[in-house]
Amino acid sequence: MDLTFDGFLQTSLFRTSEKEWRLFSEDFMWSADKIASGFLNLVLFRYCQFSDVSICITTFNVNGKSPPDIIPGWFSDDSVCDLYAIGLQEMDLSVGTYLIDNPKKMEEWMECIRSSLPKSGKNFRVVTSMRLIGIFIVLFQSKTSAVKVSKINSAYIATGISMFINKLGNKGGTAISLKLNDTLVCFVNCHLAAGTGELERRNQDFRDISQITFADGLSIYDHDAVFWFGDLNYRLKSENSVWSGDQVRHIASSSEFPALFKYDQLREQQSIGQVFVGFQEPEILPFRPTYKYDVGTCIWDSSEKARVPAWCDRILWWMRDPETRLKVLRYESVEQIVISDHKPVRAAFNLRIRKIDQTKADQLYDEAIREADRKANELLPQVSLSMTEVDFGEVHFLEPSTHVITINNTGKSTVRFKFIVRPERGICAKWLQITPPHYVIPVGQSTQISLTVVIDKEVAWELKDTKLQDILVMNLEHGLFGVSLEQLLMRKKETVVQNLIDFVSYPRSSVLKQNR
Repeated sequence: MDLTFDGFLQTSLFRTSEKEWRLFSEDFMWSADKIASGFLNLVLFRYCQFSDVSICITTFNVNGKSPPDIIPGWFSDDSVCDLYAIGLQEMDLSVGTYLIDNPKKMEEWMECIRSSLPKSGKNFRVVTSMRLIGIFIVLFQSKTSAVKVSKINSAYIATGISMFINKLGNKGGTAISLKLNDTLVCFVNCHLAAGTGELERRNQDFRDISQITFADGLSIYDHDAVFWFGDLNYRLKSENSVWSGDQVRHIASSSEFPALFKYDQLREQQSIGQVFVGFQEPEILPFRPTYKYDVGTCIWDSSEKARVPAWCDRILWWMRDPETRLKVLRYESVEQIVISDHKPVRAAFNLRIRKIDQTKADQLYDEAIREADRKANELLPQVSLSMTEVDFGEVHFLEPSTHVITINNTGKSTVRFKFIVRPERGICAKWLQITPPHYVIPVGQSTQISLTVVIDKEVAWELKDTKLQDILVMNLEHGLFGVSLEQLLMRKKETVVQNLIDFVSYPRSSVLKQNR
């Protein structure tokens, strides 16, 4: 099946129904309380107390192995952290696990993890955990930690092999959302599609997991800090490498291993805006590839398949605002652990978290509200887009097509944008995916949005001979799109029309017309 899809960006104010005007007016209107809240963000030090919380994160693909009683050296005893987030993949590979829930392996690994924590885990409590077949995440807190942990939620998304209409969950992600004092933090553990040639499948798994929503309505990107880790399965780009597999293994065993990192698929895909937009990691990983080894050794895969070494196991982090400060203390693999064909990876951080003095915050809020009207017109968000027309050309069955749009913050205030969920239609049609669906852009900076068209069996059956068309409504928070005409007339200053991104089947010769 061949489908032609033309994209078109159009600036317009009058592309929504009267019902939608009323629905969106509260969210889009500049108001004194929103400006006052912005002022409070600038003077956090006047009503917040800041402290550091130490966090240790580790990811380990255990290859279905039963755990020993303890794994020495898994966690550093140099210093005890406040929180330990542990992500396992392939915890249980038995066929029966996909059909009948069996927590036995999880319980065994839980005891192994607890015993392997500093001081045999006696001074730690389990905060929460979440399991999806063999993808397991658990969070421990030191009993001596003074950090208040609240608003705990967990969720998962299954990807991978399908059985009838459901995913089995051999691949996917598990996530934990919580508040540390008054800072929102999210931990995501995942296992993405395997195989050197499955690059786009891995990218799609990331996009699917990015859609996780917790019971309280928060998405992954609604948190102040996000830690994303797991067996991401990104390999080395063999098509561009000048080395054979044996040469790669030789280099990976030597001190020259950093030379291989320029072929890393994840870093390449991240640089072109396909996945993990805004996430951070050291420029060059300070440890050797973590896959694939002969079990029980530190020798590269000697089987008939002779897998080429790769940095499959990773830990990445994302901060929503510059005010959320993070210090990376270590990022390393633990090569002496040999029970799996992967090496575990661990990282330690100091995250600055805040604790709000509500009485002081209320007093400052009252002061700020009196100045809010004066600031309203100065801080209207302004952005520019890298392109005004998006042409996907021909879109083929089961062949994803992706375009990247760069959004530049050209105004004088931080821009927070999101795509609006339309009643009974969601953010977009089933065949279109947006990553990320919302983001924060500091002044003078930019971000990229990936738009991916995928025609799968379900979509193709519904489409038949119809044309692909949809309208995406992108809202700049504090913008004026969707504000009632009555409210606009009450404003003293001329306003600027906000952007509507319209993806429909216009002719390719369509020209952008802007209303100013």
